[in-house]
Amino acid sequence: MRVIASSLRRALVGAFHRAASIKFGKRFDVIAAQIMLRIIGLYQVLLSPLLGKQCLFSPTCSNRSAAVIRKHGWSIGMPLASAQIRRCCGNFRVGLNADEKIELRCSDGTVFAEEELSPAILERYGFFVRSVRTEKS
Repeated sequence: MRVIASSLRRALVGAFHRAASIKFGKRFDVIAAQIMLRIIGLYQVLLSPLLGKQCLFSPTCSNRSAAVIRKHGWSIGMPLASAQIRRCCGNFRVGLNADEKIELRCSDGTVFAEEELSPAILERYGFFVRSVRTEKS
């Protein structure tokens, strides 16, 4: 089941990135944005529960993407949403900052504080990161 979920997730992310590269004129920008918002809503209701809690962020990437598309429309919102999803699905490092709080550094250089990370990620990496720091001290 996990392999199927991983494959489905990769396919959805790839389709989202391809869709983000489509350019519409101003006339169709609002319509395209509304269609994508409905697709994201369907994903959240139907597929997200099946795939499990995999998002690195809180709120999730689908929630962040929907908010950006709602605010900026297709032309501006889709590239921003695509970048957000790339951060979640791309390479990242989890570590501690100077204040001993967990932070996530994405391959594009963006840094996210512990408050922006999902409980699932904090649970998965938090103990390990803090234990490695304690062993080095």
